[in-house]
Amino acid sequence: MATERAVAVQLTEDWTLEKSSLAFLFHPSTQPFRELKKDTRAWLHISKKIDGHDGNEWAIITPLKSTSEGLVEMFPGDHSKVEIPYKFLRVGLRVIKDWGLSNGESDLARQVNPTKVFRKNDMLVCDELSTTLLGSIKVKVATLSAQHGFKAAPPLYTIHSSYVDYGYEKADNCVNNRQLGKRSSSQMN
Repeated sequence: MATERAVAVQLTEDWTLEKSSLAFLFHPSTQPFRELKKDTRAWLHISKKIDGHDGNEWAIITPLKSTSEGLVEMFPGDHSKVEIPYKFLRVGLRVIKDWGLSNGESDLARQVNPTKVFRKNDMLVCDELSTTLLGSIKVKVATLSAQHGFKAAPPLYTIHSSYVDYGYEKADNCVNNRQLGKRSSSQMN
């Protein structure tokens, strides 16, 4: 049985009935509407892509809530997933190889946008999430905790997507009440 790929994300703003109704004109959802608050944590189901138009791609997420047992699905049962535009999501990224140390890609990026040196295993946050991470992406330096989610500090920096991977991935194909998620590929700081 293949494990579904899901990564930890956080909402960057409230997902309200008003926003959902407007969005429905462009993307009729097959999921029941669920109102979600800013900073809600969720699993983003990477393998389940929904077509969109010109940067308005949609994602399928499973919202989570904190309990004394840990993180659990906010809406358990058959309708636990929510469709939401990618632009409402923030994702944690892990640097997989040093960036900004005199290589062609970082030198080119530095000419166009501010950048800095990132070391392998540094944590970053990307607020401009889309169905794929391609080319140069804008990120902030970040930390992630189970209690507070992603915390990011300005300013925005540029890094090439080939230097990062998703920060936290789900360890199995069902939400485990006692586990936030495994670290992707190798251990982070």
